[in-house]
Amino acid sequence: MGGRIKGQESQEPRAVKRRAATAAKKAAAKGAPPADPGGLKVSTESIVVDPPAKKKAPAAPAQQYHCANCLGSVTKSDSHCPTCEVRLGWEG
Repeated sequence: MGGRIKGQESQEPRAVKRRAATAAKKAAAKGAPPADPGGLKVSTESIVVDPPAKKKAPAAPAQQYHCANCLGSVTKSDSHCPTCEVRLGWEG
C-alpha cells in the first residue's frame, strides 16, 4: 500500500466524490452555481414568455333586413331583392 505524500489528497473515487460534494455545498452556500453541473451549460440569457394571443371575436354579420314583398333576406347594400327582383326602397 503506497502511502500518500504529506499534503497530497487521496485520489480514490469516494474521496474525490466527497471533495466534489463538499465544494458544491460551499459554492451553494455562497450563492454561486456548481462548478460542474453534470455536463449541462448554465445559460445567462433571459427567458421571455409571450402571453397567448387573444382570440378575436367573430365580426358581427351585416344586419339582415327582409323584403316587404317576399320576406327574403336582403342587406342594406342591395338595390333589388335577390329572390323576387323587386326594387327596394331604402328611403324611408
